[in-house]
Amino acid sequence: MLKTCNDVNAKNNLIEKQCSLRIEHGSGTLERRVTRSQQQPTPVTPKKYPLRQTRSSGSETEQVVDFSDRETKNTADHDESPPRTPTGNAPSSESDIDISSPNVSHDESIAKDMSLKDSGSDLSHRPKRRRFHESYNFNMKCPTPGCNSLGHLTGKHERHFSISGCPLYHNLSADECKVRAQSRDKQIEERMLSHRQDDNNRHATRHQAPTERQLRYKEKVAELRKKRNSGLSKEQKEKYMEHRQTYGNTREPLLENLTSEYDLDLFRRAQARASEDLAKCVWKHPPGDEIYRKGSISVFEVDGKKNKIYCQNLCLLAKLFLDHKTLYYDVEPFLFYVMTEADNTGCHLIGYFSKEKNSFLNYNVSCILTMPQYMRQGYGKMLIDFSYLLSKVEEKVGSPERPLSDLGLISYRSYWKEVLLRYLHNFQGKEISIKEISQETAVNPVDIVSTLQALQMLKYWKGKHLVLKRQDLIDEWIAKEAKRSNSNKTMDPSCLKWTPPKGT
Repeated sequence: MLKTCNDVNAKNNLIEKQCSLRIEHGSGTLERRVTRSQQQPTPVTPKKYPLRQTRSSGSETEQVVDFSDRETKNTADHDESPPRTPTGNAPSSESDIDISSPNVSHDESIAKDMSLKDSGSDLSHRPKRRRFHESYNFNMKCPTPGCNSLGHLTGKHERHFSISGCPLYHNLSADECKVRAQSRDKQIEERMLSHRQDDNNRHATRHQAPTERQLRYKEKVAELRKKRNSGLSKEQKEKYMEHRQTYGNTREPLLENLTSEYDLDLFRRAQARASEDLAKCVWKHPPGDEIYRKGSISVFEVDGKKNKIYCQNLCLLAKLFLDHKTLYYDVEPFLFYVMTEADNTGCHLIGYFSKEKNSFLNYNVSCILTMPQYMRQGYGKMLIDFSYLLSKVEEKVGSPERPLSDLGLISYRSYWKEVLLRYLHNFQGKEISIKEISQETAVNPVDIVSTLQALQMLKYWKGKHLVLKRQDLIDEWIAKEAKRSNSNKTMDPSCLKWTPPKGT
């Protein structure tokens, strides 16, 4: 359809009417509708912003500052120091500085103008720029005596706060650690380059023979290991003893001449790699609930269903030392009781034992492990004693899961022997019952009978079973207890804070 002239004129008249002034006397307001082309820029009313005093003033009262009369200065007169953050400190990194876009509002520009000063003003109240992240704790120090916390065993950090990353503890300097780190990185690059070349030259066969480079490297390692010293000389032994007496446990023992240079270098690399992993780890204790603590010894209860990855790693760690262990990944039906020793760097793993949540045969231990560095120190017996302590709280009779390994049988037989001798030493009656012993000690009657037979204390005479109270074995046990009376390698039932889980 074609628009006529009358339609156009009517439309123009309508626009003119809309642009006219309309005065409403009842409301007392004045409204004016204008076209977009006729709009005038309205003056911006300066706002008042609350200004918090600096921390150095010791007060947190707020003042209202009016910027309406603030004179604009040239950008050359502005202070080049970083803008203040809302906390009153300079930004810790470049990411903390807000770079405003061209479309930033007028209010934000005024707020940022607060951080800019005139050329004649005083800057004594302004806090200094922080060079490190705000979560960086400067109060932490390395526990090694005489260490200034500078350097790191990996050679990639400027500071350290633990023994595992202390160069001084490992009888090294910070510069030596950096040189070793550069050497390791260079060797890794060369190895990757050689692997790429070998992969390009190889054919896709099922059974690939070693390359010439690998054969040469194998021969080189064999020659290096032949240079290993057969034994330490008298001077070296005296040097090692003097170092041990001077520093004690605050320094790592001297490792030179104990093995070949190749093996020692491998060990140093493993130490640096472990120290790098420890620097990333933020855990200071196992997950789960701490149910026992006495002194520096603690026991944590970890649910295999809630902390699956951690429990799987425990099982894989135990596989390194227990050949008969077959369970690695199905950890949901088990509870793990982890014993640790605490110091100023965190909790260190001593050992652990796992326990089935709902055991049909009342097994109180499924797998038990003591770390090699803590063996023959009484910790294994503490773990066994703790498992029976839990059985007593549950008012059950427990027994380890069969079959037992050779070392496990020796450990349990030693524990059962000690429990029976202590019970017989304190027993004053004339008739004794295996059932009563089992109820008081939480040891399975089958284990009690087998232990009595091994000690030759169970006899069959005139149709009755008799328990012989061998005083020589009891006296021997009393003498051993007297020697270790000052030892803290015992479990205290009063330090246990635990209730049996229900329906787990």
